[in-house]
Amino acid sequence: MTARSGPREVGRPRLYSDEDIFAAVHLVIRRDGYHELTLERVAVEVGCTRQALVRRFGSKRRMLLAAIEATAAKISTDYSHIQQSWDSPLAALRARMVLPPHSRPEETSDQRHQANLMAFVVSTSADPEFSQRFAALQRVARAEAEKLLHDAVQQGELAAVDIETLADVLLAATAGETVLVTADSSLDHAAMMATIFEEILGPYRRTPPN
Repeated sequence: MTARSGPREVGRPRLYSDEDIFAAVHLVIRRDGYHELTLERVAVEVGCTRQALVRRFGSKRRMLLAAIEATAAKISTDYSHIQQSWDSPLAALRARMVLPPHSRPEETSDQRHQANLMAFVVSTSADPEFSQRFAALQRVARAEAEKLLHDAVQQGELAAVDIETLADVLLAATAGETVLVTADSSLDHAAMMATIFEEILGPYRRTPPN
């Protein structure tokens, strides 16, 4: 899935990348909350004008939808980079799960920032277009997890298992952990994610964890 923007002006290079703009969108939502998100605030963070964003995306709504689509693409890219760093599919999946939240656009280690992200999802999910984008994010994460679990079975790290169900349980548990951490800042995100990983996948291991 790729983010779609408005038509480019032929022969005029863009001074600001979509990546810069989407990073500013995520920043404003995390820091200030969705209710404070405006084209003007994003423009200030990017260093451009409101009209430049209008020309690029058409509206705040289209900019937001494009930013969500870009997040889906980044999730796949992050999984790909992690997988290249590990010979073990299970080690790669564990590394992805316990990544510091600040390294992921869909998460954050700050309790208030995470609450703002969750409020954004809740506030917009009744809109069919936003709901479809959020569902796409989940499908991407699920597919990437399933791929690594499948590879782990093929390489003998895991016993034969219902991979689709296991991926669903893993993602549901991590989503629940995100809610807990949002409600209680004293909780250690990385430690909890590591525990979830071992508790869910441990019974199916054929090889000891690294």
